[in-house]
Amino acid sequence: MEFESQRNQIVQQLARLAILVYEHRGYTGVVAVSWLIGIYTESCTIRMSEEREPTGEADPLSHDDGRAAKLLRGLVQRLEHRAKAWTTPDCFFQRKDKPSRDPVLGAATTLGFSFFGLVGAQVTVTCSVRASDLRRYVDKCAGGPAWPLARRVDA
Repeated sequence: MEFESQRNQIVQQLARLAILVYEHRGYTGVVAVSWLIGIYTESCTIRMSEEREPTGEADPLSHDDGRAAKLLRGLVQRLEHRAKAWTTPDCFFQRKDKPSRDPVLGAATTLGFSFFGLVGAQVTVTCSVRASDLRRYVDKCAGGPAWPLARRVDA
């Protein structure tokens, strides 16, 4: 029973932090957290469909060095990096009169665990975000560094 409680805690911690990040940054998209143990996979999917402006409050990822934050920070870095690459000179993917061209970018990462040295498990977090949401957050943070997390990937 303790194993199940620990599993739920990890999955809920990742889901909760991802929701806070999406709400803070004004992202729309999907967060999926899955857990593989033995031959069974369980998952949780959260659709963030309410469009909103970035909050302007402190970023939930900026000062958290926990495992969940590091995992999500890496995903957001990849997503920002990819959104930057999808910003084309002819603005083909950024046309407001053609919202269907707005790509939904996705990234996933997996974290492995071993319990009692016998049982192996893994947690996978998958995030997808509209490229326009990633760009809008960067524009909102224009006073700060451009592409706040992607600059680490570019280096």
